Amino acid sequence: MIRPVAESFALTVLRADEIHSPGAIIEQIRVAIQQSRLCIADLSFKNPNVLYEVGIAHTLKKPTILLSSDLASVPFDVAANRILLYDINNMEIARRELKHAIQHVLVGEQLAEAENLIGLGSYRAAAAVLGVLLEQSMRRLAESVATVASQTAFQRLSLSQFLRILEVKSLITNSESTRIKEAITTRNRAIHHLSEPTEHEVKTMLEVVSEFLAKFSPNHLQH
Repeated sequence: MIRPVAESFALTVLRADEIHSPGAIIEQIRVAIQQSRLCIADLSFKNPNVLYEVGIAHTLKKPTILLSSDLASVPFDVAANRILLYDINNMEIARRELKHAIQHVLVGEQLAEAENLIGLGSYRAAAAVLGVLLEQSMRRLAESVATVASQTAFQRLSLSQFLRILEVKSLITNSESTRIKEAITTRNRAIHHLSEPTEHEVKTMLEVVSEFLAKFSPNHLQH
């Protein structure tokens, strides 16, 4: 279940028992967790190694997605966290839930990166990151509601064309459309022109993208 879903996000999957290089295994696991963008742990069997690794991930403040086939097997001091339950007889639901969870982590990572770039005064770079996030989110939403001749043709649509699809489907209001158009203008100027976006423009763009993502739940953004 885990590997194909994670790889659909272009993530490289590494399980602890797949580390075969010589050296202290505990330190290798710690380094692997530290260098990971996120961790996924299956708590179903109360494996002490898994619980130890979850502890390392929490200590390092690493985003961690917890899975279990049975809540009764989850230790009480971990049960307060959100647990994704899965049924081996219905893995499609489990894959969808895991996909939503990974997407949530990666979206939060990109928003945090944009905020950090704004704080550093790198407004063009922040606009580029936000532009990618906006395009990906609008494409997924448009794909879920639009009928297209071919996937190749759909991939060639511009941000403005995705916006038009959402307008026609009445998924966004006129005021939201106006703000998104302003964000698209900021993104285009940052990427295609020499002029640097202002701090106000990029902060407004961050607000627009955050509001868009907050409005449309992962259920709308699934493939």
